[in-house]
Amino acid sequence: MLYAFDLMNTSAKWKIGRVEQGQPLLDVVTHHLGMSKKQAKRLLDARSVFVNRRRVWMARHPLQVGDEVEVVGFRPPSAPARPAAPPRLRILRETADWLAVDKPAGLLTNGPDSLESLLRAQRQEPQLEAVHRLDRDTTGCILFARHAQARTAMLALFESHAVRKTYVAIVQGAFPSNLLRVDKRLDGLEAVTDFRVRDANARASLIEARPQTGRTHQLRLHVRAVGHPLAGDRTYATGELGHEALRRLPRQMLHAWRLAWTDAAGEDIKLEAPWPGDFQQAM
Repeated sequence: MLYAFDLMNTSAKWKIGRVEQGQPLLDVVTHHLGMSKKQAKRLLDARSVFVNRRRVWMARHPLQVGDEVEVVGFRPPSAPARPAAPPRLRILRETADWLAVDKPAGLLTNGPDSLESLLRAQRQEPQLEAVHRLDRDTTGCILFARHAQARTAMLALFESHAVRKTYVAIVQGAFPSNLLRVDKRLDGLEAVTDFRVRDANARASLIEARPQTGRTHQLRLHVRAVGHPLAGDRTYATGELGHEALRRLPRQMLHAWRLAWTDAAGEDIKLEAPWPGDFQQAM
């Protein structure tokens, strides 16, 4: 799914009465929204359903009298979604060896129907290969090698941590300004991330994050570990979300803002991807 983000996207909310006491969540969502169980299950799988302001995605979750159910980001059956046209990818910079692309949300980095396959088709360069990855719903700078020799050289840069990465993120709550580094192992491996707070209030914080290692979901897991999960993270932000805007975010608010390294010729390369519209609207 490619996101067109709107904080006022469609939502529905209701309270459970005695008649629905003990009924499974899937059945109640199906009934209230007038859709098929298959459609309702898609909403649960997308983690778009809240019970008492917490994400719940278990179809058989039994509901109790007084529970508040909220479904966000759905489209009523009477208003079918139009198929989204493939986005025209923004090239941040290109050389004879590589391309830097501004990745949109909603695309895997590689595989079928991915950023890589879309870029190959738009550029008519079937040999393009990504040299690192971003999560499906993370936006920003990503590099593609244009030939095998360049890919080998660029992989070596990433493996030696010679590529400096800077992300911006919106996290829940007031991130401590004196928390400058999280050093917490993931899957038994060393994992280190440096942080800087750009702005904060009691509800949410805008932070910069610089991973010093490259573990899977490192940033998402590190901010959760210190009690400030990414806003909109549908996997790791499972606590109660009191503010409506936080519940309506369609994706995790994480953007790969900058990449920097020194190439083999000694040139300092610095790339920057503009903050996307949904990120700015979420702010």
